Amino acid sequence: MVFAYDRSDRPVYPAFAGMAGLFKTVAREIPAARVKVVDLAAGDPDAILDEAAEALATEICGRDRRVEVGYQCGRRFGLGLVQAPAAAGGGLIGPDDTVLVTGGARGVTFAVLQELARRWRGELIVLGRSRIDQEDPELAGAADEAGLMALLRRRHPEEKPVDLKRRLTRAMAARQSRQNIEALGWSGIRVRYLAVDVTDAAEVEKALQDGPAVNVLIHAAGLEESQPLAKKSLAQFARVFDTKVAGLAHLLAALQGHPLHSVIGFSSVTARLGNAGQADYTAANDMLGRMLQRHGQAHPETVCKALAWTAWDGAGMATRETVRQVLTQRGLTFLPLEQGVGFFIDELADAAAPEAVFTGPDRAMDPDGMLAPPAPFIDARTAHTVEENVFRRTLTMERDRFLEDHTRAGVPLFLGATGIEAMAEAAVLGDGRGRVPVELADFHIPYGIKLLKGRPKTIEIGARKDGADTYACTIESHFVDPAGRSLGEAKRHFEGRFTLAGRWPTAPAVHWPDLPRPAAPEDVQALLYHPRRLFMDGLFRTVTAVDGFDGQRLAVRIAHPEAREFFAGQTRPCFVTDVQLIDAMFQTGGMLEVLTSGDIVLPYEIRRMTWYGPPRRGPVYRCLTERIASAEKTVTYRLTLADEAGRAVVQIEGFEMVKVDRLRPEDRIAEKLVGNLRKAS
Repeated sequence: MVFAYDRSDRPVYPAFAGMAGLFKTVAREIPAARVKVVDLAAGDPDAILDEAAEALATEICGRDRRVEVGYQCGRRFGLGLVQAPAAAGGGLIGPDDTVLVTGGARGVTFAVLQELARRWRGELIVLGRSRIDQEDPELAGAADEAGLMALLRRRHPEEKPVDLKRRLTRAMAARQSRQNIEALGWSGIRVRYLAVDVTDAAEVEKALQDGPAVNVLIHAAGLEESQPLAKKSLAQFARVFDTKVAGLAHLLAALQGHPLHSVIGFSSVTARLGNAGQADYTAANDMLGRMLQRHGQAHPETVCKALAWTAWDGAGMATRETVRQVLTQRGLTFLPLEQGVGFFIDELADAAAPEAVFTGPDRAMDPDGMLAPPAPFIDARTAHTVEENVFRRTLTMERDRFLEDHTRAGVPLFLGATGIEAMAEAAVLGDGRGRVPVELADFHIPYGIKLLKGRPKTIEIGARKDGADTYACTIESHFVDPAGRSLGEAKRHFEGRFTLAGRWPTAPAVHWPDLPRPAAPEDVQALLYHPRRLFMDGLFRTVTAVDGFDGQRLAVRIAHPEAREFFAGQTRPCFVTDVQLIDAMFQTGGMLEVLTSGDIVLPYEIRRMTWYGPPRRGPVYRCLTERIASAEKTVTYRLTLADEAGRAVVQIEGFEMVKVDRLRPEDRIAEKLVGNLRKAS
């Protein structure tokens, strides 16, 4: 399953993916069980018996809980989701194509077809299970659900309420489908609706044998009947599984000889992540993706693509109250209807990706860590051109636990280091070439970001190409009224220019000055990390010791604190930069003032910041902070972070901090530390 994505000529076995989907659900329903799906990528299994035995032993005995892994040439692989825009230029639907769509004419399917009808003038064939012939004249006289239910009660006085409810649901669905088909016809396209059960091969073949030649197949039909595996009947499993899997097989068989150039399958994010109660749905969608890949191998002239959707907001299965309640409790992010339709239209231009997954940052649904991208400060891309990308991120106290450890006077503050990280992520994603940030220049914080009263705040992170290797980045926000509308001009919070490169620059050796050292310092963290001195704690309690201080220069040791949640459910996010170490460097400027002038300062500007390699968790780093200028309202420093070998990891030139307050006399600690320094001298 893992190696189906390497686009080689290696055979793809869809049934194995079906089993993988089933196993992923078992892993969700029985968390104590060790569940493993191991892809050995073997053309000749007999030739790799020793390697296979070692791989299986590793998975059985190891600590990694990831379910789906693969081994090839002695290396271990997993699957991950990488945020990326749809490629351009594919054209999966042509202007005169005949498009066959399964899934009826309601919900998500209709929303997609409605937008498609605005852009295309071909012929549309819609297959659905329900018969939507002319409505019974007596029932047609009922204007709403209440009136229709009253008529049904008079017609079927002996039926139970639950059976009457089913009749009502079917009648209302048929009425809605009929109205939607008429609306599609009014839009100007030629549309036919056929009542066909795609799980019946004979029905499918008969329905399509006398129709027009089909160019595009969109298999969107699906059922969902959530039930724990132990309680799920074989009949339930078959209904859900066969709609996706047998349905696609019957459609492809019936369309042999048709000039198919595109096949699109609607799948689910559960195919990648698994989901409790959805063994059949997960297995079917996982297998659907591999069926499409195998069909593409056998028919290279046909673009085959799976679109794996999260729950839509306003359409589809998640509109059922019971389903929505369960998903909401799990913390799932619903996909707005308009945005989902836009994603579908975008994918019609991408003939390259065999599978696209659409989901929010649903960490609770992702125990395998597939949603741990190199962009934890980005939620969605809202604008994309060759020159510029804009991303959105909503900050909340519930999700962004780090905010609890960076507050001033009870107000959570978005750190300068997190602003740098967010812009670096935007630059890397906008660049899309796997390069790393090696320099930040002209960094500036015009207005800090506060979460007043702990309310959520949405920010926009932009990255505009400013040269072959540079990106001008910004973070902005708008005032949002109680109705959710953005008003007025955007407020600029952060700005800076990143340079990206394919390799790290050579790190220079660091010369450490001989500074007076404390003889027996008190608990430095207890002295420094105080709400009236340095207003950060917990995740940012990173300075562990003072090695030297002479009034103008400060040498400290820095280490990552004990792991705790940075984001809800995440203790060690995958950052482009290292937020905690960068913030620790910034803290040292504030510490230098706490020990001398008594001024409280905040980051304001950076002339140049250079990275020489990726910081790592575990080692103890050293940081040298030098005050190089002091004015009425600002102080300027030079900072160097070095590893245990004495090589620079990060250097900052022209780091300017702005004075925002002064310590009260009783909060000053200079004498405590400086007294120890005098003794040492």
